[in-house]
Amino acid sequence: NIRLFQNTNKEGPGGNRNTGLKHARGKYIAFLDLDDVWKPSFLYSSLKVFTENSKVLAVLSLSHPFFSKNFPNSEKLKLIPLMLIRDSVLFLSLLFNSRNLPKTGFYLPQISHLIFRKDALKSFKFDYRYRRGGEDWDLFAYILNKGNIQILPSRLVNFRYSPGSSTMTPLNRRLKWGSYKKMIKNLPPSFKSGLLYHLLLAYIKLGKP
Repeated sequence: NIRLFQNTNKEGPGGNRNTGLKHARGKYIAFLDLDDVWKPSFLYSSLKVFTENSKVLAVLSLSHPFFSKNFPNSEKLKLIPLMLIRDSVLFLSLLFNSRNLPKTGFYLPQISHLIFRKDALKSFKFDYRYRRGGEDWDLFAYILNKGNIQILPSRLVNFRYSPGSSTMTPLNRRLKWGSYKKMIKNLPPSFKSGLLYHLLLAYIKLGKP
């Protein structure tokens, strides 16, 4: 039941995912990136949430992040505060927001940590304007504007930060931050308020290459 499609042009992550969305026939959609590994219970536990709550449009698992050997300490100092903020918000949402990710926390997940209902994505396409960094955030904002992303309180994904990632090159980092700025300008008004939104603005400003 596995079908393989190869784009003839270099479409980038978003373009390749659009191809997958176009041809997918299942009830659920998940995207697995190279740096991530799902634990054996990831799919079963996530799908169980959907069967228990028909209003949930996506399920977000917690992750176990780790750094590859020789990952620059200067980059760790930039990432660790965001990781702490992310985990704090997710745990607070588990306790006080009915296990749902708040709208203004749209930038906190990684795409490989979620499973989506396919019918929730039927009119969505990854936007080429944000292909350098903001396209995943655009997807999460789209889903949160329609309904809920429920948090699964288990660390079911191993997420690796690698110094060999293409996003670590100076050129791609500049393009990535430019993509972030474009994306947040086009957010719905309801996403542009509160502490989490202002933390995002600070991250983009302070982390600019």
